Amino acid sequence: MTSRTTKAIFIFLFFQIASISFLSAIDITQLKFNVIDIKNGLSQNSVTDIYQDSKGYMWFCTDDGLNRYDGYDFLKFDKQIDNPNSIISNFTSCIVESSPGVFWIGTEKGLSIYFYELNKFLNIESPAQIKKLIRENETTVWAQTLYSLYKIRLLDGESKKNEYSVSV
Repeated sequence: MTSRTTKAIFIFLFFQIASISFLSAIDITQLKFNVIDIKNGLSQNSVTDIYQDSKGYMWFCTDDGLNRYDGYDFLKFDKQIDNPNSIISNFTSCIVESSPGVFWIGTEKGLSIYFYELNKFLNIESPAQIKKLIRENETTVWAQTLYSLYKIRLLDGESKKNEYSVSV
C-alpha cells in the first residue's frame, strides 16, 4: 500500500470510531417528543409539508387547509366559497416564502400566493396539483406538477392599490 492510501484508510477509520463513540454517549432519555395534532388545533393529522417562515412561524400543509402555528395556537386558512381572497383549495401540498410575508402555496387546484400584511390571497388555477415549489428569488418560484414545470414570477401592480399580477 502507498502511504497516501494508508493515510486515507487511517482517516476513514478514525472518523468511524469517533462517530460510534459520540453516538454511544447520547442519552436517549434526554429526547422529548411532543405530539401536535387535531387535539391541539391542527386542522388534520395528515401533513404534506412543513415550513418555517422568516418570522419563526411554522406552516403546515394538510388535506384540510393551511395551518400557521406560533408555538401555542393554530390559525387555519381555508377555502371560503364566497370570498375570492381566500385560499384556492383546502387540499394544500407545499409552501415556500419568496420574500418576507409573501407565501406561495401549492394546492390540488393550483397556486395561491398569500400576502401576510394584506391578509389576502392571489389565486391561479391549474388543471394539475402542484407537488413542489422552489424559490428562485424574491419574486420568482418554480412549480412542479405531475406533468409540467412552471417558472412563475410575481409582478408589482399599482403600489397604492397593492395589486399584483403573475407571469408564467
